[in-house]
Amino acid sequence: MHLTDGSPEPLGVSVCGGGVNIAVHAPHATAVELCLFDDADTETARVVLPARTGGVWHGHVAGIGPGARYGLRAHGPFDPARGMRFNARKLLVDPYALELDRAFVLHPAMFENADDSAAFMPKAVVTRAGVLHSPSPSGEGDSRGERGGVLPEPPQSPTPVADATRPPQEGREKETLAPPAIAVRADRLALRQIAINLIANARQAAGSDGVVTVALETDGADLILIVDDDGPGISPDADTPRQGLGLALVRRLCALHGGSLVLHSQAGVGVTAVARLPVIGQA
Repeated sequence: MHLTDGSPEPLGVSVCGGGVNIAVHAPHATAVELCLFDDADTETARVVLPARTGGVWHGHVAGIGPGARYGLRAHGPFDPARGMRFNARKLLVDPYALELDRAFVLHPAMFENADDSAAFMPKAVVTRAGVLHSPSPSGEGDSRGERGGVLPEPPQSPTPVADATRPPQEGREKETLAPPAIAVRADRLALRQIAINLIANARQAAGSDGVVTVALETDGADLILIVDDDGPGISPDADTPRQGLGLALVRRLCALHGGSLVLHSQAGVGVTAVARLPVIGQA
């Protein structure tokens, strides 16, 4: 495997340049390792991320692609009084992962003891949804890229679009003007990650034959992202909520921006995720 510095953006693991770019926000860590696992759940390699930009550790590893299973290990101080519990024997799940190979099941090895927890932790799976279009392995160029299911850039001026609400005049195409772009004060990468995680979660719940609907609207006070799936839904008395794919992260990102995430569900009917971010005006 060929290792280079890669890029600090976007966070998580993204397919690019004949391999993957890894970026992990861990400002108090002294080192971060990418751990690779085979189909038998055996750890086959550990790669120390070679570069750090601000609080983000990052690197590009050639020869890794979709389907690879991985986890993370973070080295650093173990000082619970200061809120730091670094322990490299504990395998960590990438919070930006779009797919996990199985659900979480608690085990004593996951807690504060001398045991390695890798055998009991779900592994993240590299997916094609995390493809960067134009970065280089060295991190030069547009490292932001586009990842599957992201919010589009807001238009700078009204754009003509088809108007399905009025019959066309004979010999003329239907046209109307799109409403002005709505502005929110938010981190660009956070917006993308909110959309990525909600859509990926809905796609997994709906399955290959299901339907996922995505809508973006505003009520004047908030920008509202609505992601709806027709999967099995969440039973009110379920023992465990829907697993993984960053719903906790989405809720945290929304809250940090003064917004919220609410899940509406009924068993057998599906789930509607509603993410809201405050509007600051028209762009």
